[in-house]
Amino acid sequence: MSIRLRPLVPLVLACATAFPLDQVVPVVPPAPAPGAAAVVRMPAISDWTSSGRLGAYVANVATTNADTSRDTTIATTAESTSYLFTYEGQANWKSDKDSIDNLLKARYGRIRTNNQAWQENNDEIRYDGVYRRELVRPHFVYLGWGGESVFTGPDPRNYAFDPTTGKASTGYGQRYEDFLPDKNHCEGRIGVRAQKSWGPSVPPEDDDVETGIEAFLRYEHLLKRGDGDYDVRFFAQYEGFAEFEDFSHITNLVTAGLTMQLTRYLAVELGLRAYYETTPERDEGTGIGYDEWSIRQDSLFGLTYFY
Repeated sequence: MSIRLRPLVPLVLACATAFPLDQVVPVVPPAPAPGAAAVVRMPAISDWTSSGRLGAYVANVATTNADTSRDTTIATTAESTSYLFTYEGQANWKSDKDSIDNLLKARYGRIRTNNQAWQENNDEIRYDGVYRRELVRPHFVYLGWGGESVFTGPDPRNYAFDPTTGKASTGYGQRYEDFLPDKNHCEGRIGVRAQKSWGPSVPPEDDDVETGIEAFLRYEHLLKRGDGDYDVRFFAQYEGFAEFEDFSHITNLVTAGLTMQLTRYLAVELGLRAYYETTPERDEGTGIGYDEWSIRQDSLFGLTYFY
């Protein structure tokens, strides 16, 4: 068997004639590498953090002007010693200049007196959420949302979740952290809010969507009595709202609390809720519940569980 090499001869001759032996073969520069892809800066590491606390307490409650209060949480409270279940949960997220806070609070207490049926005595459900976009620390803009209700509404109907109030807001704020010993923060916000209430107990004049200016201020401080976890917590908070249509109608809500963890599962807590609402122009002359402080004070002792 013979191998045919004739097709290779022209190629060999062409190479020999194109580059004589005494001529340097030119070096062909390599093709330029493709441009490197633009470096994409990834956002800072972000993650959700969550925590919660369950409590079962013996509660002593004292009130002022609760029978005429326009705050449903205070209005459904009577002076008594009863049992109380509480829940407080947080789910927070932070990434670079963005953050989201979610807070859910629930309180449910019952009392039985003079061999009568059990009745609710300490009743509150509240959810608050806020998204912050940091401008230059400590300044930020925010979007806020939330709702508030009770498990059992006022007499005589006692409907569940009556009334329920929803709200949404946006504006500007400032936040300062750890400017005192231990762990603490102070946050203030001012913006525009829209809110609406639903439920059979809501009077017709309060059934419309309300828009106005909101103000918010909160200070929180955590203390350590030893080398362990933070076991003393204090907070104070103010919320104000004034309608665009009637700036003389202002609602003011002040809440405060002090919690001391005696042992891992045993705690003492003091709480305050105070509400003040000025008389609106649309008031028909009853004036019930306006221009007076209504107050609820709680003294709690019981078991807690953290997760």
